[in-house]
Amino acid sequence: NSGKSYSWTDVSGNVYQYYKHPMTKAVLFVLLQELCERLAFYGLMPNLQIFLKEYLGVDDAGANSYISTFNAILYVTPLLSAVISDTILGLYLTILVFSFVYMAGLALLTLSTIHSISQPWMIHMALLFLIAFGAGGIKSCVNVMGAQQFHPEEHKDLITRYYTYFYASINLGSIVGGIVTPILVESVSFTASFAFPLVAFILATIVFVAGDLMGRYVKPKPQGSAVLEILKVIFFSITRCSLEKNKESNGGRFKDGFIEDAKALFRLVPLFSLIIPFVMAYNNMTTAFLTQGKKMDTNLFGWDMPAQMMQNVDPIAVVLTSVLVDTVLFPLLKRFNLMPPVL
Repeated sequence: NSGKSYSWTDVSGNVYQYYKHPMTKAVLFVLLQELCERLAFYGLMPNLQIFLKEYLGVDDAGANSYISTFNAILYVTPLLSAVISDTILGLYLTILVFSFVYMAGLALLTLSTIHSISQPWMIHMALLFLIAFGAGGIKSCVNVMGAQQFHPEEHKDLITRYYTYFYASINLGSIVGGIVTPILVESVSFTASFAFPLVAFILATIVFVAGDLMGRYVKPKPQGSAVLEILKVIFFSITRCSLEKNKESNGGRFKDGFIEDAKALFRLVPLFSLIIPFVMAYNNMTTAFLTQGKKMDTNLFGWDMPAQMMQNVDPIAVVLTSVLVDTVLFPLLKRFNLMPPVL
Protein backbone atom coordinates (compact mmCIF):
# COMPACT_ATOMS: atom_id res chain seq x y z
CA ASN A 1 0.00 0.00 0.00
CA SER A 2 3.05 2.27 -0.28
CA GLY A 3 2.13 5.62 -1.79
CA LYS A 4 -1.60 5.22 -1.17
CA SER A 5 -2.66 8.40 0.61
CA TYR A 6 -6.40 7.99 1.09
CA SER A 7 -8.57 5.34 2.72
CA TRP A 8 -12.27 4.52 2.48
CA THR A 9 -14.52 2.22 4.50
CA ASP A 10 -17.53 0.74 2.69
CA VAL A 11 -20.92 -0.14 4.18
CA SER A 12 -19.68 -3.63 5.10
CA GLY A 13 -16.67 -2.30 7.00
CA ASN A 14 -14.07 -3.16 4.36
CA VAL A 15 -11.22 -0.63 4.25
CA TYR A 16 -9.58 0.30 0.94
CA GLN A 17 -6.49 2.40 0.23
CA TYR A 18 -6.30 4.82 -2.72
CA TYR A 19 -3.48 6.57 -4.53
CA LYS A 20 -3.34 10.36 -4.45
CA HIS A 21 -2.90 10.30 -8.24
CA PRO A 22 -4.87 7.22 -9.40
CA MET A 23 -4.93 8.23 -13.06
CA THR A 24 -1.22 7.50 -13.53
CA LYS A 25 -0.77 4.91 -10.79
CA ALA A 26 -3.68 2.55 -11.49
CA VAL A 27 -6.13 3.78 -14.11
CA LEU A 28 -3.49 3.87 -16.84
CA PHE A 29 -3.40 0.05 -16.80
CA VAL A 30 -7.17 -0.10 -17.26
CA LEU A 31 -7.09 2.44 -20.10
CA LEU A 32 -4.32 0.53 -21.89
CA GLN A 33 -6.24 -2.71 -21.43
CA GLU A 34 -9.38 -1.16 -22.87
CA LEU A 35 -7.48 0.34 -25.80
CA CYS A 36 -5.94 -3.02 -26.73
CA GLU A 37 -9.21 -4.91 -26.22
CA ARG A 38 -11.15 -2.49 -28.42
CA LEU A 39 -8.36 -2.69 -30.98
CA ALA A 40 -8.95 -6.45 -31.02
CA PHE A 41 -12.73 -6.17 -31.30
CA TYR A 42 -12.86 -3.41 -33.89
CA GLY A 43 -10.04 -5.07 -35.77
CA LEU A 44 -12.25 -8.15 -36.04
CA MET A 45 -15.53 -6.49 -37.07
CA PRO A 46 -14.66 -4.74 -40.39
CA ASN A 47 -13.72 -8.00 -42.11
CA LEU A 48 -16.30 -10.26 -40.52
CA GLN A 49 -18.92 -9.98 -43.25
CA ILE A 50 -16.42 -10.78 -46.00
CA PHE A 51 -15.00 -13.65 -43.94
CA LEU A 52 -18.41 -15.24 -43.35
CA LYS A 53 -19.30 -15.00 -47.04
CA GLU A 54 -16.09 -16.75 -48.07
CA TYR A 55 -15.80 -19.38 -45.33
CA LEU A 56 -19.48 -20.21 -44.69
CA GLY A 57 -20.66 -19.66 -48.25
CA VAL A 58 -23.51 -17.33 -47.24
CA ASP A 59 -24.74 -14.30 -49.19
CA ASP A 60 -24.77 -10.68 -48.00
CA ALA A 61 -28.10 -11.04 -46.20
CA GLY A 62 -26.98 -14.25 -44.48
CA ALA A 63 -23.70 -12.72 -43.32
CA ASN A 64 -25.46 -9.59 -42.08
CA SER A 65 -27.99 -11.68 -40.16
CA TYR A 66 -25.17 -13.72 -38.60
CA ILE A 67 -23.38 -10.55 -37.45
CA SER A 68 -26.62 -9.18 -35.98
CA THR A 69 -27.07 -12.41 -34.00
CA PHE A 70 -23.47 -12.18 -32.82
CA ASN A 71 -24.03 -8.60 -31.66
CA ALA A 72 -27.27 -9.52 -29.90
CA ILE A 73 -25.56 -12.23 -27.83
CA LEU A 74 -22.59 -9.99 -27.15
CA TYR A 75 -24.69 -7.12 -25.77
CA VAL A 76 -26.85 -9.31 -23.51
CA THR A 77 -23.83 -10.97 -21.89
CA PRO A 78 -22.78 -7.85 -19.91
CA LEU A 79 -25.85 -8.31 -17.70
CA LEU A 80 -24.65 -11.81 -16.80
CA SER A 81 -21.10 -10.71 -16.05
CA ALA A 82 -22.37 -7.77 -13.99
CA VAL A 83 -24.28 -10.17 -11.73
CA ILE A 84 -21.27 -12.51 -11.46
CA SER A 85 -18.88 -9.69 -10.54
CA ASP A 86 -21.30 -8.12 -8.04
CA THR A 87 -22.14 -11.37 -6.25
CA ILE A 88 -19.27 -13.85 -6.61
CA LEU A 89 -15.96 -12.94 -8.25
CA GLY A 90 -15.55 -9.20 -8.02
CA LEU A 91 -14.60 -7.04 -10.99
CA TYR A 92 -10.96 -8.04 -11.40
CA LEU A 93 -11.50 -11.82 -11.48
CA THR A 94 -14.60 -11.48 -13.67
CA ILE A 95 -12.62 -9.48 -16.23
CA LEU A 96 -9.80 -12.02 -16.09
CA VAL A 97 -12.06 -15.07 -16.54
CA PHE A 98 -13.98 -13.59 -19.47
CA SER A 99 -10.69 -12.35 -20.97
CA PHE A 100 -9.43 -15.92 -21.25
CA VAL A 101 -12.75 -16.96 -22.85
CA TYR A 102 -12.37 -14.07 -25.30
CA MET A 103 -8.75 -15.01 -26.02
CA ALA A 104 -9.72 -18.62 -26.73
CA GLY A 105 -12.36 -17.39 -29.18
CA LEU A 106 -9.92 -15.17 -31.06
CA ALA A 107 -7.43 -18.04 -31.24
CA LEU A 108 -10.06 -20.48 -32.56
CA LEU A 109 -11.30 -17.95 -35.12
CA THR A 110 -7.73 -17.40 -36.33
CA LEU A 111 -7.28 -21.17 -36.73
CA SER A 112 -10.56 -21.36 -38.66
CA THR A 113 -9.04 -19.17 -41.40
CA ILE A 114 -6.58 -21.96 -42.30
CA HIS A 115 -8.41 -23.72 -45.14
CA SER A 116 -6.86 -27.14 -44.51
CA ILE A 117 -8.39 -27.37 -41.01
CA SER A 118 -11.29 -24.91 -41.20
CA GLN A 119 -14.69 -26.24 -40.12
CA PRO A 120 -17.98 -24.32 -39.73
CA TRP A 121 -18.26 -25.39 -36.07
CA MET A 122 -15.01 -23.57 -35.33
CA ILE A 123 -16.48 -20.31 -36.61
CA HIS A 124 -19.79 -20.78 -34.77
CA MET A 125 -18.05 -21.71 -31.50
CA ALA A 126 -15.61 -18.81 -31.78
CA LEU A 127 -18.11 -16.08 -32.68
CA LEU A 128 -21.44 -17.05 -31.15
CA PHE A 129 -20.05 -18.41 -27.89
CA LEU A 130 -16.44 -17.63 -26.96
CA ILE A 131 -15.99 -14.13 -28.41
CA ALA A 132 -19.60 -13.06 -27.80
CA PHE A 133 -19.43 -14.12 -24.14
CA GLY A 134 -15.85 -12.98 -23.66
CA ALA A 135 -16.15 -9.52 -25.19
CA GLY A 136 -19.59 -9.01 -23.70
CA GLY A 137 -18.51 -10.34 -20.32
CA ILE A 138 -15.81 -7.76 -19.77
CA LYS A 139 -17.84 -4.90 -21.27
CA SER A 140 -19.80 -4.08 -18.11
CA CYS A 141 -16.78 -4.47 -15.82
CA VAL A 142 -13.74 -2.66 -17.22
CA ASN A 143 -15.11 0.89 -17.06
CA VAL A 144 -16.38 0.32 -13.51
CA MET A 145 -13.03 -1.15 -12.46
CA GLY A 146 -11.32 2.02 -13.64
CA ALA A 147 -13.82 4.23 -11.82
CA GLN A 148 -13.29 2.29 -8.59
CA GLN A 149 -9.65 3.37 -8.50
CA PHE A 150 -10.84 6.85 -7.50
CA HIS A 151 -11.60 7.75 -3.88
CA PRO A 152 -15.38 8.38 -3.57
CA GLU A 153 -14.83 11.77 -1.90
CA GLU A 154 -11.31 13.02 -2.70
CA HIS A 155 -11.44 12.29 -6.43
CA LYS A 156 -14.99 13.28 -7.37
CA ASP A 157 -13.77 15.89 -9.84
CA LEU A 158 -11.62 13.34 -11.68
CA ILE A 159 -14.41 10.92 -12.59
CA THR A 160 -15.68 12.98 -15.54
CA ARG A 161 -12.16 13.27 -16.94
CA TYR A 162 -11.64 9.53 -16.48
CA TYR A 163 -14.69 8.65 -18.54
CA THR A 164 -13.58 11.08 -21.26
CA TYR A 165 -10.21 9.33 -21.39
CA PHE A 166 -11.88 5.93 -21.26
CA TYR A 167 -14.08 6.70 -24.24
CA ALA A 168 -11.10 8.14 -26.10
CA SER A 169 -9.09 4.95 -25.46
CA ILE A 170 -11.96 2.88 -26.88
CA ASN A 171 -11.92 4.87 -30.07
CA LEU A 172 -8.14 5.05 -30.40
CA GLY A 173 -8.13 1.26 -30.31
CA SER A 174 -10.97 1.23 -32.82
CA ILE A 175 -9.05 3.47 -35.21
CA VAL A 176 -5.91 1.33 -35.13
CA GLY A 177 -7.82 -1.95 -35.50
CA GLY A 178 -10.16 -0.52 -38.13
CA ILE A 179 -7.28 0.68 -40.30
CA VAL A 180 -4.76 -2.14 -39.92
CA THR A 181 -6.93 -5.25 -40.35
CA PRO A 182 -8.62 -4.26 -43.64
CA ILE A 183 -5.15 -3.62 -45.06
CA LEU A 184 -3.99 -7.03 -43.79
CA VAL A 185 -6.94 -8.76 -45.47
CA GLU A 186 -6.29 -7.01 -48.77
CA SER A 187 -2.50 -7.44 -48.78
CA VAL A 188 -1.86 -10.61 -46.73
CA SER A 189 -4.69 -12.91 -45.60
CA PHE A 190 -7.60 -13.44 -43.22
CA THR A 191 -5.23 -15.34 -40.95
CA ALA A 192 -3.02 -12.28 -40.55
CA SER A 193 -6.01 -9.97 -40.07
CA PHE A 194 -7.40 -12.12 -37.22
CA ALA A 195 -3.99 -12.88 -35.69
CA PHE A 196 -3.47 -9.13 -35.21
CA PRO A 197 -6.50 -8.73 -32.87
CA LEU A 198 -5.43 -11.90 -31.04
CA VAL A 199 -1.96 -10.49 -30.35
CA ALA A 200 -3.50 -7.16 -29.32
CA PHE A 201 -5.78 -8.88 -26.83
CA ILE A 202 -2.98 -10.99 -25.38
CA LEU A 203 -1.13 -7.71 -24.85
CA ALA A 204 -4.25 -6.23 -23.23
CA THR A 205 -4.44 -9.10 -20.75
CA ILE A 206 -0.73 -8.88 -19.92
CA VAL A 207 -1.07 -5.14 -19.22
CA PHE A 208 -4.13 -5.74 -17.05
CA VAL A 209 -2.50 -8.52 -14.99
CA ALA A 210 0.71 -6.47 -14.65
CA GLY A 211 -1.25 -3.78 -12.83
CA ASP A 212 -2.43 -6.35 -10.30
CA LEU A 213 1.01 -7.93 -9.84
CA MET A 214 2.35 -4.46 -9.06
CA GLY A 215 -0.37 -4.01 -6.43
CA ARG A 216 -1.86 -0.99 -8.16
CA TYR A 217 -5.57 -1.84 -8.06
CA VAL A 218 -8.27 -1.14 -5.52
CA LYS A 219 -10.44 -4.28 -5.67
CA PRO A 220 -13.70 -3.80 -3.73
CA LYS A 221 -15.36 -7.00 -2.57
CA PRO A 222 -18.74 -8.06 -4.03
CA GLN A 223 -21.64 -6.33 -2.27
CA GLY A 224 -24.61 -7.91 -4.04
CA SER A 225 -26.10 -7.29 -7.46
CA ALA A 226 -28.20 -4.20 -8.13
CA VAL A 227 -29.34 -5.88 -11.37
CA LEU A 228 -30.87 -8.80 -9.45
CA GLU A 229 -32.45 -6.44 -6.91
CA ILE A 230 -34.02 -4.34 -9.67
CA LEU A 231 -35.41 -7.50 -11.30
CA LYS A 232 -36.91 -8.46 -7.92
CA VAL A 233 -38.46 -5.00 -7.61
CA ILE A 234 -40.01 -5.35 -11.07
CA PHE A 235 -41.36 -8.82 -10.25
CA PHE A 236 -42.91 -7.86 -6.92
CA SER A 237 -44.25 -4.58 -8.33
CA ILE A 238 -46.09 -6.53 -11.01
CA THR A 239 -47.45 -9.11 -8.55
CA ARG A 240 -48.58 -6.40 -6.12
CA CYS A 241 -49.63 -3.97 -8.87
CA SER A 242 -47.70 -1.23 -7.10
CA LEU A 243 -44.15 0.03 -6.73
CA GLU A 244 -44.84 1.92 -3.50
CA LYS A 245 -46.12 -1.20 -1.71
CA ASN A 246 -42.62 -2.70 -1.93
CA LYS A 247 -41.22 -0.11 0.50
CA GLU A 248 -40.43 -1.34 4.01
CA SER A 249 -42.51 1.52 5.38
CA ASN A 250 -45.50 0.09 3.51
CA GLY A 251 -44.88 -3.51 4.56
CA GLY A 252 -42.68 -4.37 1.58
CA ARG A 253 -39.30 -6.11 1.48
CA PHE A 254 -37.13 -3.30 0.06
CA LYS A 255 -35.66 -0.27 1.78
CA ASP A 256 -37.46 2.95 0.94
CA GLY A 257 -34.30 4.51 -0.50
CA PHE A 258 -33.79 1.63 -2.92
CA ILE A 259 -37.36 1.92 -4.21
CA GLU A 260 -36.80 5.64 -4.79
CA ASP A 261 -33.61 4.80 -6.69
CA ALA A 262 -35.54 2.24 -8.74
CA LYS A 263 -38.19 4.86 -9.56
CA ALA A 264 -35.45 7.23 -10.75
CA LEU A 265 -34.06 4.46 -12.97
CA PHE A 266 -37.46 3.65 -14.44
CA ARG A 267 -37.99 7.33 -15.27
CA LEU A 268 -34.84 7.15 -17.40
CA VAL A 269 -36.15 4.27 -19.54
CA PRO A 270 -37.75 6.60 -22.15
CA LEU A 271 -34.41 8.40 -22.44
CA PHE A 272 -32.51 5.12 -22.79
CA SER A 273 -34.94 3.98 -25.49
CA LEU A 274 -33.66 6.77 -27.73
CA ILE A 275 -30.43 4.78 -28.06
CA ILE A 276 -32.25 2.06 -30.02
CA PRO A 277 -32.58 3.96 -33.35
CA PHE A 278 -28.94 5.04 -33.07
CA VAL A 279 -27.72 1.47 -32.54
CA MET A 280 -29.89 0.22 -35.41
CA ALA A 281 -28.06 2.63 -37.72
CA TYR A 282 -24.65 2.16 -36.10
CA ASN A 283 -24.64 -1.63 -36.45
CA ASN A 284 -25.24 -1.27 -40.18
CA MET A 285 -21.70 0.07 -40.59
CA THR A 286 -20.34 -3.48 -40.55
CA THR A 287 -23.29 -5.02 -42.43
CA ALA A 288 -25.60 -3.20 -44.88
CA PHE A 289 -23.40 -0.12 -45.31
CA LEU A 290 -20.42 -2.37 -46.02
CA THR A 291 -22.44 -4.27 -48.64
CA GLN A 292 -23.23 -0.95 -50.29
CA GLY A 293 -19.64 0.28 -49.99
CA LYS A 294 -18.32 -2.81 -51.76
CA LYS A 295 -20.45 -1.91 -54.78
CA MET A 296 -19.30 1.72 -54.92
CA ASP A 297 -16.25 3.42 -56.41
CA THR A 298 -13.78 3.48 -53.50
CA ASN A 299 -10.99 5.27 -55.38
CA LEU A 300 -9.66 8.05 -53.18
CA PHE A 301 -7.08 10.28 -54.88
CA GLY A 302 -5.72 7.30 -56.79
CA TRP A 303 -5.89 4.87 -53.84
CA ASP A 304 -8.47 2.09 -53.80
CA MET A 305 -9.52 2.36 -50.17
CA PRO A 306 -11.02 -0.87 -48.74
CA ALA A 307 -14.72 -0.27 -48.06
CA GLN A 308 -14.21 -1.63 -44.52
CA MET A 309 -12.11 1.42 -43.65
CA MET A 310 -14.89 3.96 -44.18
CA GLN A 311 -16.32 3.29 -40.72
CA ASN A 312 -13.20 4.82 -39.16
CA VAL A 313 -14.72 8.27 -39.61
CA ASP A 314 -16.78 7.54 -36.47
CA PRO A 315 -13.97 6.81 -33.97
CA ILE A 316 -11.79 9.59 -35.42
CA ALA A 317 -14.62 12.06 -34.82
CA VAL A 318 -15.09 10.72 -31.29
CA VAL A 319 -11.40 11.11 -30.38
CA LEU A 320 -11.29 14.67 -31.71
CA THR A 321 -14.52 15.53 -29.88
CA SER A 322 -13.21 13.98 -26.64
CA VAL A 323 -10.13 16.22 -26.77
CA LEU A 324 -12.27 19.31 -27.40
CA VAL A 325 -14.70 18.41 -24.62
CA ASP A 326 -11.93 17.86 -22.06
CA THR A 327 -9.75 20.83 -23.00
CA VAL A 328 -12.33 23.42 -24.07
CA LEU A 329 -15.95 22.62 -23.15
CA PHE A 330 -15.53 21.32 -19.58
CA PRO A 331 -13.15 24.14 -18.51
CA LEU A 332 -15.63 26.71 -19.89
CA LEU A 333 -18.55 25.10 -18.06
CA LYS A 334 -16.55 25.05 -14.83
CA ARG A 335 -15.53 28.68 -15.24
CA PHE A 336 -19.16 29.77 -15.48
CA ASN A 337 -20.30 27.28 -12.82
CA LEU A 338 -22.42 25.37 -15.35
CA MET A 339 -20.70 21.99 -15.07
CA PRO A 340 -23.37 19.28 -14.60
CA PRO A 341 -22.90 17.03 -11.55
CA VAL A 342 -21.56 13.48 -11.84
CA LEU A 343 -24.54 11.10 -11.80
